[in-house]
Amino acid sequence: MYSIYFQLSCLYRACCTLTPCCIFASAGVTSMSVDTHKFGMAHKGTSVVLYRHPRLRRHQYTSVTDWPGGLYISPSMAGSRSGALITTAWASLVHLGHNGLMAAADDIMRTVREFKRALQVQVPELQVVGQPHMSVVAFKATNPQQLNVYCLNDLLTQKGWHLNALQRPAALHFCFTAQHLNVLPGLIGDIKDAIVALKANPEGLGSEGSAPIYGLAGASPDRGLIREFLVVFQDALLAP
Repeated sequence: MYSIYFQLSCLYRACCTLTPCCIFASAGVTSMSVDTHKFGMAHKGTSVVLYRHPRLRRHQYTSVTDWPGGLYISPSMAGSRSGALITTAWASLVHLGHNGLMAAADDIMRTVREFKRALQVQVPELQVVGQPHMSVVAFKATNPQQLNVYCLNDLLTQKGWHLNALQRPAALHFCFTAQHLNVLPGLIGDIKDAIVALKANPEGLGSEGSAPIYGLAGASPDRGLIREFLVVFQDALLAP
């Protein structure tokens, strides 16, 4: 048997207890990470890591013994965290409770199933990528030569939707949470309208959107060049 640590990311799972492998009952799982701000309805900055044994937790500590400011130890490299954020996360989880979280998970997964079915039946220009078992659904163009999903994303952004652009293959994904239980008809309708618009004008928003950026990234084999481009883009965002 190999002694390999296995970290299970529960960042996007509606409720990890829905799948047997997503608990410490699985002998191979040594740690799990959970984002409370997604399905726990808490603020960002309160993500947690759960370890099978306290001795594993020691590897994330940051200790400094030769600092002029004195001895220092922190549970993580990031240092101290806001107690106010932790308090609101605790209050949210207590308010929802186990039954509330499980009910939300059921509603989310029902919405995910309806979304996948709607894409299959109503939007033949798109197809789901893989077989998503949880709350994140990725989809790509059935025929990438006829539909640019990045241009589709630009039009959906213009309508107020915020999807994540993916690459290799070119695709988009949507993370369903309890906030999205009643938006499905509007989302499908806007996707269909955007596709109709792209059939009339395949360029979409053109240079005003993000599609050219992803087009460049997909066409360039030099990932170092793309990395430098991202650095310049970040500098531009932080410019005064």
